[in-house]
Amino acid sequence: MLRRSLTTSPYRLFFLLFVVVFAAAQQYLLFARVGVQYGGDTSRYLSGSEVLLKGEPLRAEQPAYVGYIAFFAAARALGLGEVGMVELQIGLSVLVLLALYAAGRSLVDEEIGLLAAVLYGVNWDVLNWNFYILTDGVYISALTLAAMLAVVAYLQRGRRLAILAGVLAVFAALLRPGGVILLPVFAWFLMSSLPEGTTLPRRIFLLLALGVLIFLVYYFPTRTRMASIDPLTLISNGEVVWEVVEWRVSMPPLSRDNLAGVSGVAQYCYTYPLACASLLGRRVLVYFGHVRAVYSLRHNLMIAFFYYHLYLFALIGAVAYRKRKSVQLVIALIGVHVAFFALAVPSVDGRFFAYIVPLISFLAALGVGALWQRLQPTQPMNQ
Repeated sequence: MLRRSLTTSPYRLFFLLFVVVFAAAQQYLLFARVGVQYGGDTSRYLSGSEVLLKGEPLRAEQPAYVGYIAFFAAARALGLGEVGMVELQIGLSVLVLLALYAAGRSLVDEEIGLLAAVLYGVNWDVLNWNFYILTDGVYISALTLAAMLAVVAYLQRGRRLAILAGVLAVFAALLRPGGVILLPVFAWFLMSSLPEGTTLPRRIFLLLALGVLIFLVYYFPTRTRMASIDPLTLISNGEVVWEVVEWRVSMPPLSRDNLAGVSGVAQYCYTYPLACASLLGRRVLVYFGHVRAVYSLRHNLMIAFFYYHLYLFALIGAVAYRKRKSVQLVIALIGVHVAFFALAVPSVDGRFFAYIVPLISFLAALGVGALWQRLQPTQPMNQ
């Protein structure tokens, strides 16, 4: 174990095939029972896809979700409909499983890749979102695919894979308003991964191009929707979980001269640092804790047992491989999502947490491998 190999043994290949078939089959079997699932925002995507198919411009908040609406419209244009959309989302999840395997195999060895794939393939907290006509399932898949392909491209110096990872990152950013937060992370990873011989003019040009891309993605599709998210009100109201009144905490009142927007959040937190730190800390704990009052005790205990062990191994993996650029990318992507949802409030159903679970699973697989290697007895040197 823990020796990177360039060939895959028949046994490991068979096990990988088994994991792929198992993950796909269990989703399709459950989908046959429960059917297409809908959420409160589904109507936005249904009407948006119809608008695109008619050749008309998107309306109201629809441009902020242009990636998902366009994806849905393409599926409908191909005659797939809502059932076909769910099947596409399930298919993307299978590609995620293979990408996790490839990244683990490239970074360490096949066993780590298989473990990362298994941890993802058995996690219903993540796979469950593929049944919904919502952005969440596709966002999870696009984000994880972009990250894992970037890891493989960096380790194997694959230019085509790097381009594909970049395209998937932009696609993920266009799926939902908060997706724009991942683009600066990928831009940093790209700039810091350039070959040493890259000339300064080329670096400057690439940096400017990335800046323009990030600006365009934020300003045109997502700016209006992002502006409607008022983190200052959510903080001053003491909101810990979205629209869960029982979990709200008391916060100091807003002053009349308090600014609005991001500057208002900074001003408020500067004025009341302890109260804001306590509130944001609670949000992060709830985000990672993942337990909810609406769940049964058995459900919450299962969540606690699985995820708290996952966190332990993920922490070990992050520490053990913290100097590896590819692992720094994964850690940074987790970090920006945690920071964003600390400001924008965790969801009551835990969907925002599901976004980073495959990345945490990847780190956990690395942690298991690092711990296993540490526990192996050292071979005595020949005298």
